Amino acid sequence: MNEFATEVDSLFRNKRFDDLLGRRDDAVTLVNTISKRLDQDSQRALGMACMKIHGSTGLLQGAGAATDFLQEISQRWDEVWPASDSMGTELIVTLGNGYNAIGEMERAMRNYATAFERARTARDWMRAGAHGRALAYAYLRADQRDSARAAFARVIALHASSTSRDTNFWAGTLLASTEAEPDSFLIRLEQVRRLLPGVHNPQVISIYYSKRGQYLAGNSRTTAANTCFHQAVLALDTVRVKTIAQAEGLAVELHNTAYAFRNLGDSGRSEHYGTKAVALNEALMRSDDPLVARNARDRLAGTLEAMPLADSCNARYGVGPARQKSVLRLRSTLTPVHEALLAKTFANIAAEYYTWEPTSLDSISKYAQLCLDGPCGGETIRALQLLAFCQTMEGQHMASLETVRQACAIMADNDHFEWDSLERTSFPLSLWSIEGLGDLEEVLELLQRDVTSIRSARLLERLSARQSMMIDSLFMVEGIDLSKLIRSRELMTARLMRNAWPAPNEILRPGLADSVFAWMDDDKAMAFRRDRYLIRQAGRSELRALLSAAREQRESLAQQGATEIHPDVLRCSTRIDSIEAVLAQATVPASAPTHVDVGLAGELRARLDPGTTVIAYRLTKNDVFMACLDPDTVMLHRASRDADLNRALNALINGRSGIDSLSGLELSAKASLSNLIPEPFIRPGLKELVFLPSQELCYLPMETLPVDDDGTTVLDHCAVRYALSASTLLEEHAIPPLTAELDVFAFAPNYGSGTLLTSDEHVSRNMLMPSEQRGRSGPLLHNEDEVRSISSTVGSIPFLAGHADEEAFKTTLEQDGVLHLAMHAYSHAQPARSGLVFRASADGTADSRGNDPSDQEDGVFHAYELFTRPVKAPLVVLSACETGQGIHQDGEGVRSLARSFMLAGARSTVSSLWKVDDLATKEIMVKFYEKLAEGLGKADALAEAKRWYRRTYPNEPASKWAAFILIGDNEPVRLKKRSPIRPWMWGAGVLVVLAGGAFLWQRSRRAAA
Repeated sequence: MNEFATEVDSLFRNKRFDDLLGRRDDAVTLVNTISKRLDQDSQRALGMACMKIHGSTGLLQGAGAATDFLQEISQRWDEVWPASDSMGTELIVTLGNGYNAIGEMERAMRNYATAFERARTARDWMRAGAHGRALAYAYLRADQRDSARAAFARVIALHASSTSRDTNFWAGTLLASTEAEPDSFLIRLEQVRRLLPGVHNPQVISIYYSKRGQYLAGNSRTTAANTCFHQAVLALDTVRVKTIAQAEGLAVELHNTAYAFRNLGDSGRSEHYGTKAVALNEALMRSDDPLVARNARDRLAGTLEAMPLADSCNARYGVGPARQKSVLRLRSTLTPVHEALLAKTFANIAAEYYTWEPTSLDSISKYAQLCLDGPCGGETIRALQLLAFCQTMEGQHMASLETVRQACAIMADNDHFEWDSLERTSFPLSLWSIEGLGDLEEVLELLQRDVTSIRSARLLERLSARQSMMIDSLFMVEGIDLSKLIRSRELMTARLMRNAWPAPNEILRPGLADSVFAWMDDDKAMAFRRDRYLIRQAGRSELRALLSAAREQRESLAQQGATEIHPDVLRCSTRIDSIEAVLAQATVPASAPTHVDVGLAGELRARLDPGTTVIAYRLTKNDVFMACLDPDTVMLHRASRDADLNRALNALINGRSGIDSLSGLELSAKASLSNLIPEPFIRPGLKELVFLPSQELCYLPMETLPVDDDGTTVLDHCAVRYALSASTLLEEHAIPPLTAELDVFAFAPNYGSGTLLTSDEHVSRNMLMPSEQRGRSGPLLHNEDEVRSISSTVGSIPFLAGHADEEAFKTTLEQDGVLHLAMHAYSHAQPARSGLVFRASADGTADSRGNDPSDQEDGVFHAYELFTRPVKAPLVVLSACETGQGIHQDGEGVRSLARSFMLAGARSTVSSLWKVDDLATKEIMVKFYEKLAEGLGKADALAEAKRWYRRTYPNEPASKWAAFILIGDNEPVRLKKRSPIRPWMWGAGVLVVLAGGAFLWQRSRRAAA
């Protein structure tokens, strides 16, 4: 017997649970064959061995199998030993815990009642009280409150009796009984108050003061509540536990105390006691008793889900979505109540972080029914939310929307219906149903309801967090009408800005300016994150649409009688091959976008250099909203979008000469542009301005705007760069700076003779049409000279003429280095089909690839080819026309070639806003690289190059120097030094050697003669 018990103990301590399962039959055999004459020590050793095997069975096979095993052991044990045997009572209680875990409450209650009576008969008052409480709690869990009250009353009477009085247990049970008798709460508190002089258990004292504090706080008696919580904390800090039951009670009280302080706004104390609760539950999870461990795990999950915690806990369990994932791992699914908790965790993750888990549908559906009918009743709105989600995932779209409407109807009487329904009902969960039914208008109508008193009710953050979450989620639904969605968001934003914007001389409440800044940036940030997410997903709908169009075009040509070697058919085949090659590549991992929070401004301020200022714009139909963020504050400004400003912006967009298009406007229209940079935004010590433009402002080079009456421009004050969103500025700081010296991969294709031009004609690097006009815009006279000049300044690998082909370019995308592209480019109505032209045919056709159908390259690198080719370059210089222009989309900005390269991973791009002069481009670019080689940042180098051009050519119009803008960071780029030996030096050296050899040969011949 003792050998068996010793072996089981050794296996248990070494966590060899599989081996313990093999001893199950041996344990049953021993219990069936033991004699009453077995001494008490051996008998207890056998009982403990059975308990350890029971625990191992629960860990490996679940509570059901463990309970079946222990039931057989307990039944045989009672047949051998009398009811007064303490080991038998422990087995009965453990068996009751097992029944409790698997939801068989009737059997659990019978076992607890038996254990209670046996302990009373044995006059073991402490255990009798513990078993009586377990019975009462089991009644409560089964929603039998009358029986629970009776059980608590028996335990109270037991501890109040003169023969078995225990004041600590008496007071503790009185407090516990309030869960069964909420109407007697104050009476019980008064009874405990009278007993306090005789109570020496600090845990009971802490519970008393904590419950009293919660009652006072609920009745708005904050000062008195704080006093009670202070007393509870003093008692709690002196608790010393001696038993597992006391430790479990302390863990509950630590959690409750942390929760109380959190509700009072004392995050420091909440974090302190929440962290203590975590530590204690972690210790209890290592208990030999599987039920104790399981309960500790559930308590730990509850604390992690609700409490702020110390950094040490955050490091282990994470924050935000990582914390929720930790909670998910801790939840068990053994009982309906546990399934409900598990489902709530899945729902929290789904609703807040857009990470749906299809495997949780069964559990969520179960929870929804429990909320409506079972132990989780009272959470009707939550139930409808989850029910709508399950219906959507099962394809029951109409039923899902009906559930949404039901939830709204329940809350229709709420004063803040629009807000609370978005916060608590199922709109974020029914996105696929909305899209599947084409019922988008209904939701957008709800989002756009007029809501009054936004500022007075301080609902700005709630608007930002809930309404935008809805629309941002819809952004991710493939096939949805994005233009309608974006227009809806623009209308909502305009209303928000008008209602929340401070009046003149109004003192801003804390946090309002930061919230407005984050909201102004939110559309651009979400659009960029969404596009970066989608661009990395091979097989996305845009690619499939392009492929379908190319196939239809080829089929149409075949029906018209074109053969397979016809140039147009070959062109279609090339495009099809190229797109299919992209679709065939593996998906690049990417995470779905998350919503930008209102802490964006604070985070960005903390990371800005002292001389940097960020200016964000939001254009609406009637207003121009501006927010200026520097390391110290956020300044807000609002201007009217009047007719003068609209004329100026229209002239800029529709004119052919960029900024020079404004020269013919009246003075009032020109002056309207100067209002875009208010005087307070240009502060002393300013070294760099970062612009976040909006809508038509994306076409305006902000450095040309005057900031003084004497005509001084922004460029005269500081360097300028642009960013796609404020959140991308934060990402810049997360990327480590480059330390290696880099090559410049410079491309200058030769487009043939084309249209004859005289040497003094100005040539533009035209944005060409995507079809047969590609080969007809003539050569670039200075692009090869530009690349050679750059090569003489920095270390570069030039690709000239026939060597500047598409295949070589794709190879350089995979390497660390600066990309310089001096070539033609073109824009397309579908941004993914915009491209860089590497080769033009002699006859002017668009896609010449010769007569070899195996040639996969068509001489044009399309934007869609970046979808699965991450760009490693820290800088991409698009020395071509209008590479910063493209299709404008409200709320998102311009979908240009430069943006495509940024989406693919480039840290910075230099691009042009209009058609640029070929010679001016060459001179500015060479000076730009000279300044980069001197160690200047990218924006600083470009600013210096522009200033140099203005000084050198003071009479040239601004269109010659202002077209190129930098999007991205201002980090320096370490470029390799050019070789000190020029190519002509190598040639001269060879000639000298040859001449010397000839001279020696002639001398040798003369000597021989």
